[in-house]
Amino acid sequence: MAENRPTSGERGRKQQGVPIVMHRYALALVLLLVFTVSAFAAPITTDNSLRVYDAVIHLKNADDLQTLKPLYLMITSRHGMELSIQASTEEIAYLRKAGWRVDVLGRNDQREPRAEYHTYESCLAEMQQMVVDNPTIASLQSIGDSVNDRGIWVLKLSDNVSTDEAEPALLFEFTIHGDEQIAMEVGMAFANHLLDNYGTDGQITDLIDDMEIYLVPMVNPDGVAAIRRTNGNYEDLNRNFPFWWEGWGSYVAEPETIAMVTFGLANNFMLGIDYHSGAEIINYCWDSIYHLSPDDDLEQLVSNVYDAQSGYGITNGAAWYIADGSAEDWYHGSLGTMAVIVEISNTKMPPTSQIQTYIDMNLPSMLDWSEVARRGVWGTVTDSAGDAPLEATIFVGDRLPVMSNADHGDFYRLLEEGTYSLKVWANGYGWTTVDNVVVPASGHIETNVQLTASSDNHAAVRCALNLRNDPSDNPPNHTYPMAALGGADGNAFSLGVDGWAVFDMGETTPVPCDGSTYLYIVEALADGADGYEVQVAEEWTGPWESLGSGNGNETLSLDGVSFTSIRYVRIVDDGDGGNWIATPGADIDAIEVTDVPLDDDTVDDDTVDDDTVDDDTVDDDTVDDDTVDDDTVDDDTIDDDTVDDDTTDDDVTDDDVTDDDVTDDDVTDDDVTDDDTTDDDDDIVPDDDDDTFDDDDDDDNDDGCGCQA
Repeated sequence: MAENRPTSGERGRKQQGVPIVMHRYALALVLLLVFTVSAFAAPITTDNSLRVYDAVIHLKNADDLQTLKPLYLMITSRHGMELSIQASTEEIAYLRKAGWRVDVLGRNDQREPRAEYHTYESCLAEMQQMVVDNPTIASLQSIGDSVNDRGIWVLKLSDNVSTDEAEPALLFEFTIHGDEQIAMEVGMAFANHLLDNYGTDGQITDLIDDMEIYLVPMVNPDGVAAIRRTNGNYEDLNRNFPFWWEGWGSYVAEPETIAMVTFGLANNFMLGIDYHSGAEIINYCWDSIYHLSPDDDLEQLVSNVYDAQSGYGITNGAAWYIADGSAEDWYHGSLGTMAVIVEISNTKMPPTSQIQTYIDMNLPSMLDWSEVARRGVWGTVTDSAGDAPLEATIFVGDRLPVMSNADHGDFYRLLEEGTYSLKVWANGYGWTTVDNVVVPASGHIETNVQLTASSDNHAAVRCALNLRNDPSDNPPNHTYPMAALGGADGNAFSLGVDGWAVFDMGETTPVPCDGSTYLYIVEALADGADGYEVQVAEEWTGPWESLGSGNGNETLSLDGVSFTSIRYVRIVDDGDGGNWIATPGADIDAIEVTDVPLDDDTVDDDTVDDDTVDDDTVDDDTVDDDTVDDDTVDDDTIDDDTVDDDTTDDDVTDDDVTDDDVTDDDVTDDDVTDDDTTDDDDDIVPDDDDDTFDDDDDDDNDDGCGCQA
């Protein structure tokens, strides 16, 4: 099928950014003026059901992608300077009027099923039969329903398949676009190949014995049934996953997205691969932004492994074309999964005579790609006292974090040969560093991390959603949500102006909602205090209840919400400022849980100040109950400090155990011992118990000369 592939020159090239420039041609100037005057804040077409034409826009250069961006076109692929789209009549008319060359290929809403391709019903029936024929290594479950109530089915292949074992989890998903059905055929062939050869083929047997392999042949069941790109709501699911999401309008998660995200949060996939058609290329993260992933080297590694036998070639997703809200960006950004897209065929549904050709092209690469999971670090995180498994977040330098599974404490981190340090956070245990973790050239190292429990230390462990709401594809903001995880450490994640993110406080460590529990938001103040709203929920989808607004560091009580406990915290920037700076919006260092309201304001204006040490510039509490009072002037109504060391004591009553003021000017001196250095004061203790003679005590043992006898 080489004749159908884009040439090496047509394939995407990795780029640092794509600036917007003016064309050299007069036509381009006209277009630029049109777009500038129009200042599109919305697409020409917002109803995807009207995008019934497959079309190609002929670009002059890659900069045209940025010129077209304000139109929010439904881009489906790119072959060199030919940009494939699904478009409405209004979009085609506008583009042509503006001077673009647009070729209409035909309608996309009148496709008929093809013989030899699975339907939704036949695919489900075949998976059910797989389980009947292989009950010890195959299971089938629905993880949710589509818009039109079709099940989203997951086929699991593993030894002891009914048990959740401590093994790497691999995800293969297909037909997130329902019209790209060669992907489903390759997926079903792969499942059959694994099952048919288990027990006889050593590689396949070991993969099933050592891994948990999840296949989702129909991520978009309604699209499969209709042979349509979009789901039952006419939404493009591969623009609906919420990491770096920038789409037009307000974000609403589709039912299929909810099912896959929830499934991902529960399984912590080590590797993930998403199959498409309409091109022939391997696409790695990021899709939605020109910044390279902190794991760019590993993303390229897994892509090259797949390419070695398939020969598709690889590209950075954003360098190919920008796609906000892709599934692979969410798996990579939120779970730390090494995630890629494989575009199987230039034709979305090749002739049935070519199906086997594409199956044969991909099966060897699918096996090789699965073997990558054996590399890096395989570890467990447990309690040092009783070996209980712990849910933890594992960092390796500046790379994206991964999580250990709550049931077994097991985690899997792809790394190349080298010596590494692991930084581990677990709620109830705090930070722990494990040095000198040596990863071999092949295979993996097993690392068991034991943690010692400590008081408090409860904070966010993962970012579930990140919606930056920044139209720039190459913004100055290079921060990642991982900076807000664990206890405060001086690193911060900038939400972006009007951006928001959802943080997971832990599957095994939900936060109780009672009068004794507070959330403490730690906000980096390098660019000044920023405003935000804090909301909480039991599920990442809500419903959400507001705890109120904050500015800078803020303590917020959970007492007023209707939940018994919460797992998710959503922080929404207040919209002040602009995204042109490096740290736009609220800069979140940590989301911590505390049982006391923490006060570190420059000026302490709480009704009650319960800091261990009050070191504010001004103390204006009604009651000062600090252990140590070091204010310049103590102006509390009642001073009940153990030691009063103010320069001036102006209490109505001095009730300190020890009075060490230079001058005692109280109306009443009720010290047990008079230890003032001033003679003739107003003590009323009848016995003279000081060393000063000739004072006003009743019995001073004075010898009349002012000297001691």
